[in-house]
Amino acid sequence: MDKSCSKIGKELLQYGDASKKINCFFRLKSEFDFVKNNSVKHVSKSMIILFADSEKEHLKIGIICGRKFCNKAVVRNRVRRIIKESFRLLWNNIKPAKLLIIPRRGAECLKTQDIQRELISTLKRMNLWKEEQTL
Repeated sequence: MDKSCSKIGKELLQYGDASKKINCFFRLKSEFDFVKNNSVKHVSKSMIILFADSEKEHLKIGIICGRKFCNKAVVRNRVRRIIKESFRLLWNNIKPAKLLIIPRRGAECLKTQDIQRELISTLKRMNLWKEEQTL
């Protein structure tokens, strides 16, 4: 199979570095509670993002996708996986913060590229997006 691919006239489908595995997700209830109580809310078409300043120079992310979003666990897990993958690809361009993402109804129909596009625009509005440096 030919690995060279012509991108003439085609839009770049994914954004970011896909070679990195990250471990930046909330694990404790206290982390979720801290962001819920000390955050600023930003609403986009398919998700709500709660933002709190980070004491350390790390980006931490939590995703809440409960039964209110959808009764089927398969759908909730798919949305959670897509959001995690989007953050993995965009990791290097996000400033340190604590983010809590709550998907809204309708997010289950979106693809990874749509979620990425929406995340980038929302993060730019929140001033958390690092512009790419040219070398």
